[in-house]
Amino acid sequence: MDTTANNLISIKLKLPPYYSESEKLLLKTLTEVNIKNISVWGAGKNGRLLVSMLILNSIEISDIYDDSFSGEIAGIKVSPFNSKMVDKSTAVIIAINPDNPACKKVQNKLNNAGVENYVFGSTPEPPKPKPVIKKPNIKPKTARVLTEEDRIDLLAFKNIHPGKRAFILGNGPSLKIPDLKLLENEITFAANKIYLAFDQTDWRPKYYCMEDHLVAKQNHEKINTLNEFQKFFPHYLKKEVPYFANSCYFNLQWPNWDTPEEEDKPFSTNGENVIYSGATVVYSMIQLAWYMGIKEIYLMGMDFHFQEPEKEVVEGSKVYLCEGEVNHFHPDYRKPGEKWYKPNLARQIRSFTAARETIESEGGKIYNATRGGKLEVFERIDFDKLIKEISNE
Repeated sequence: MDTTANNLISIKLKLPPYYSESEKLLLKTLTEVNIKNISVWGAGKNGRLLVSMLILNSIEISDIYDDSFSGEIAGIKVSPFNSKMVDKSTAVIIAINPDNPACKKVQNKLNNAGVENYVFGSTPEPPKPKPVIKKPNIKPKTARVLTEEDRIDLLAFKNIHPGKRAFILGNGPSLKIPDLKLLENEITFAANKIYLAFDQTDWRPKYYCMEDHLVAKQNHEKINTLNEFQKFFPHYLKKEVPYFANSCYFNLQWPNWDTPEEEDKPFSTNGENVIYSGATVVYSMIQLAWYMGIKEIYLMGMDFHFQEPEKEVVEGSKVYLCEGEVNHFHPDYRKPGEKWYKPNLARQIRSFTAARETIESEGGKIYNATRGGKLEVFERIDFDKLIKEISNE
């Protein structure tokens, strides 16, 4: 960036070790120049990297532009550029390699609109594979390292909601669709077949997660059409089903739950490195929420009780065939003959205990706002009273 530093802004740079010198120079320049508004052009790899760096360094992003991408990056909507709507005080950083002909076209468009612009065209040096965080008894076959691009995607969400509250939804029978309307202005995480509620409510979650490969295989086409919110999936699903478009992938690892309880309670506070399985997608969503900076978590729809068929598909397989839906909020959640895994509630208790202990030790709190149910790991709170208190804020 060829510009003169003035009105110094003091921001401590926090850079992963694989950032190149050119990227460090760009961030240093941004912190030294008084630009009121910064926008980004480009939703590709460079764009996601740039957004991650800006967010990690507390630099606010006004807009993200891309004429050929529809969706969000780090919760910011990506829009086509409109020269009549753009704020002329905005400086646009073009996240396209300078040798790409598209870069020159974008520069011309911005110059014609009288918008200050710079090119961010460097790419990060290939990171050395980071060692798996040493936790006791992690099964080697699941210890996968994220790709560079996966890590960049996840970094954009690090501490994006510092000190905020969020609601994490299970899909038990206690989850009532009318209650979702009450959460429209809240940060919400939902999973699996929550989309069955969408024809009865305008509410949509901010974040969606799914990690069960049976759910992925049986519902891939539908889940892939969900583009109104940010989606997260475990890395191993790339080998199980076709790639989910416009989504983030995280490194899911399974602890060896056969070890003594006091020796093995892994909870990740570093989501770009690893998320630990807790025998339920809700545990992954708790770790993602904590990684995003959420300090107050409310669980809903966590009935923690399942009616199971008498026989497994194959004895010892822990896989059932649905004989009629009774375990979820929607009557069509599982159709007759659909496969599903036997829930391991004992392991879930251990994982939830790990979440409670870790989060409370670091000044956070998890509450259970479920209407009824049998999950007693977390402090109970009445949902109706909670919503009333929130509405009076």
